[in-house]
Amino acid sequence: MRLDLDFADVINKLITLLEGLTGGDIFFVLKNNYVERHYYTKNGIWKKIHFIKQILKENKYRKLNHMLKEYPVYYPFLLKGNYCYIIPIIIKNSLKGYTFIVREKTREFKEQEIEVINNILSQAGVVIENSFLIEETHAMNFEIVKSLVKAIEAKDTYTKGHSQRVAAISNLIAKEMGFTPQTMKKIDMAAVLHDVGKIGISEKILNKVERLTEEEYNQIRKHPENGYEIVSQIKNMLQIAEIIKYHHEKWDGTGYPEKLEGEFIPIESRIISVADTFDAITSDRSYRKGASIEKAYEEIMINIGKQFDPFVVKNFLNIEREKIIKIIKI
Repeated sequence: MRLDLDFADVINKLITLLEGLTGGDIFFVLKNNYVERHYYTKNGIWKKIHFIKQILKENKYRKLNHMLKEYPVYYPFLLKGNYCYIIPIIIKNSLKGYTFIVREKTREFKEQEIEVINNILSQAGVVIENSFLIEETHAMNFEIVKSLVKAIEAKDTYTKGHSQRVAAISNLIAKEMGFTPQTMKKIDMAAVLHDVGKIGISEKILNKVERLTEEEYNQIRKHPENGYEIVSQIKNMLQIAEIIKYHHEKWDGTGYPEKLEGEFIPIESRIISVADTFDAITSDRSYRKGASIEKAYEEIMINIGKQFDPFVVKNFLNIEREKIIKIIKI
């Protein structure tokens, strides 16, 4: 198992592996410095077991620790016709969570199975710990760059909340297109940070009421590349930086900074392009009032196959308008 996997990837691979090995219903409770999370298979047998529900409801770690002192770690027990095997996840002598494996009454765990499961989880502990550290680093880096976005919005009052709205719309599109949670997370981060390259542009230009000069417009056009330079310097953020760099490319190849065309543009950038344009049309600017929701939809549809990927727009149009309107009003 690779040491640099995304945290959710690690857990999903473990669940798939243990599910295939044991034929049971797998449930992970994992905790790092920030949050406790639950991961489980779709069967959901564990939901029916009162014992587990109580553990999850109140003081679960102390209660389980106490139980595991009274019983051996191999702890099969019969509850409502199911065997449940509980394995604490210990990393560097620290309790990081538990694995629950639930099986039907007729399939008691054998000692050989227990040994294999323990070996797998022991080896996986290193990968889990490493993915915890990567995730925490990502979270810290993201917060640092988000502070730059807030600084931009403080300079340009007309774009306050723009990045959050673009992220929310982008997430709806990505969900409609069936992307994985990992890809949706990348899209969310890139959407929040897509205008971070404007940090070096003066307030005078950002808030100018009159038509921009060619030189001023060229400064604005540099913000995707500037954003790339900022974000790419942060460890593990290169993919996010590339999405940011290309969010002003157009499907027909007339965009910037590199005039990429069609599917040469990252799909994440194509999604953010639609969301960014839609919110920009409906938002007030220093030089104009925001247009109506209907006008924004009309502009998006007019530019299918020109500015926008037809498939992305198709999925955007499938989203309930009420959901989009709710975001735009934020």
